Amino acid sequence: MLKILVIGIMIALALVPIVFFIIVRPLIPAHPVPSLQEHPTTTSQCHSTGILEHIAFNPVVPFSKQSRQISLTTTIGPHAEHPVILSLPIILSSLEDKPYRMSDIALALAQMSTVVGSATYSLRGRYLPEQRAYAERWILRFGPGQYRHLHHEIIQLADMVEIDLSPLRGITAVGGDQRPLPRRVARWIAFQKRIVMKSPAPRKSLPQLIRYCRDWNPKVPLGIKILASHYLEEDLAVAVSYPIDFITVTGRESLTQSGGVFGIPTAVAVKRARDWMSLHGVAGISLLASGGALTADDIAKLLALGADAVDIGPELLKTLIPITMAKQRGHQLDVGQLVLAGTQWLQSTASELKAILLTVPAKTPQGLNRTMIYARTQEVSHLLDLPTAASSAKNHVADLVRSLVAEYQRLIPRLQYQFALLSDDRHA
Repeated sequence: MLKILVIGIMIALALVPIVFFIIVRPLIPAHPVPSLQEHPTTTSQCHSTGILEHIAFNPVVPFSKQSRQISLTTTIGPHAEHPVILSLPIILSSLEDKPYRMSDIALALAQMSTVVGSATYSLRGRYLPEQRAYAERWILRFGPGQYRHLHHEIIQLADMVEIDLSPLRGITAVGGDQRPLPRRVARWIAFQKRIVMKSPAPRKSLPQLIRYCRDWNPKVPLGIKILASHYLEEDLAVAVSYPIDFITVTGRESLTQSGGVFGIPTAVAVKRARDWMSLHGVAGISLLASGGALTADDIAKLLALGADAVDIGPELLKTLIPITMAKQRGHQLDVGQLVLAGTQWLQSTASELKAILLTVPAKTPQGLNRTMIYARTQEVSHLLDLPTAASSAKNHVADLVRSLVAEYQRLIPRLQYQFALLSDDRHA
């Protein structure tokens, strides 16, 4: 009798998981996916911080009822034989502070970028064939420590190549909540790395590396990524001395785990970089911004300061991943839900960018400039050389006075002529 009771208990315990997953699990409400009406930029989960929060646009009243065609198309590396043409000025890069999710996130970003017409970066030091297959526009990114890991076959697969010279690359992988990987996953990741590391290419200097990439894929844009610092202009002078097609400047906002103690703000970096490039007549080299952009407004502000495109991957993922994760501990990331949420987010962001262009107004992202924005604080006004609301009002009054003086100066000769005629009549 006792034996039968024990067997019954064991059978009941074995049936508990089956009953849970078949009957109970479907009744648990899943996390909602943000819709176009629930855009993350309108919630507390995603809002501007830092300098970009203290910049605003100058709207223009559209007196003309003529409709204008708005296009978000952006070209990276216009002088390259095969430039990268984006449907919107956004590039997606992965969040690399949780290594056990990197492959899933990379695949999700690749699918998002293809749907909305953007581009996505490769993972540093790893090549995922599935990511290359999903991504219509795939950017190969690698750092100095990965020079010798490059296969020329991988370089030939890239639509764009970026050499990351940031001395603090991957700093987000140092801090944060680190948990040990399961042994099976660790073996799989190590196996993937061994595949990439079987490269005959020796360690190279930067000129040799640029030449190496050009030899194997000469038709695509090739660029350099640098961490913006006090010596930004000197770094730019060195960078443009090489045959490159774009430069990516990374602000301190992108180094989230470092506490923002390295580098200068992204907005300041973009402004200084564009000023230096304009002063020295640097044309045909695209300027990309990385870090600090959380909303469509932030993207438009960086474009107005001089950027050609903005990298928003980490910021986007930090907003969407908690939404797409289930409440239960240990639940795997749902890649499909992440792709759906990210695609809706990007489509909503594109709609907001078009609305900003209509309001400013400008027909393309390249039409945005600093005359369309102003600073809300004196500090930001000084950093970015932008007018404030008060200075704009003073300038408006000064313009009225100048126009009045000009009108009087135009009338004075006529008054003098008429006075002379009256004087002649009196003498006659």
